[in-house]
Amino acid sequence: MIVAIDGEVGSGKTTVSSLVAERLDMPLLESGSIYRALAWKALRERTDIVEDALAALAKKTDIRIRYTPGGNTVSVDGTDVTGELRSPEIDRASSSVSQFQHVRDEMMQLQKKAAEQGDLVAEGRDMGTVVFPDAEFKFFLTASIEVRTERRRLQLEAKGVVLTADEVRRQIEDRDMNDTRRIHSPLMPAKDAIRIETSAMDAEATAALILEKIEADR
Repeated sequence: MIVAIDGEVGSGKTTVSSLVAERLDMPLLESGSIYRALAWKALRERTDIVEDALAALAKKTDIRIRYTPGGNTVSVDGTDVTGELRSPEIDRASSSVSQFQHVRDEMMQLQKKAAEQGDLVAEGRDMGTVVFPDAEFKFFLTASIEVRTERRRLQLEAKGVVLTADEVRRQIEDRDMNDTRRIHSPLMPAKDAIRIETSAMDAEATAALILEKIEADR
């Protein structure tokens, strides 16, 4: 069984997906971590953020996600980079990296390989539309820009990154524009996805709703 959970930045999809995977006792694929890992290496090696250079980098980069009960770890060429993937710099770079079709093609192979092991909760922006269009369950999370801004600001603050609400909002709006207007695999709900508005719901309540809907249809 594959459960695809897509959504906007700040909609709560990462935390919610983690809770759903934990309750279902299934591995979690955070697709954004793969692009963040490639962005991390591109910045580290000062690779130009252009399609050919990034596709070539992807081909020679060993990105691995290890599923653990306490949360996934991400390694790049044997180096654990999990704690370095949530900075604003990586946010901006990964948004650019993910726009290129040849890069997405390379990354998709890693994502599809994760499903070969069996059941999976897949979280991202095109899990239900492109990567796993035949997923048994598809959900799409949204929230107001005000709620998403505050959630993201608090996430960054917890990591020691202090930004004003206006700065965070601009970052989210830029990311929204990149995600929804990119030519390849734009952010959108699958036609058969269940849409959930999370502005008035915390992660626990959202996860409970998803689990309820899964249980009702199994």
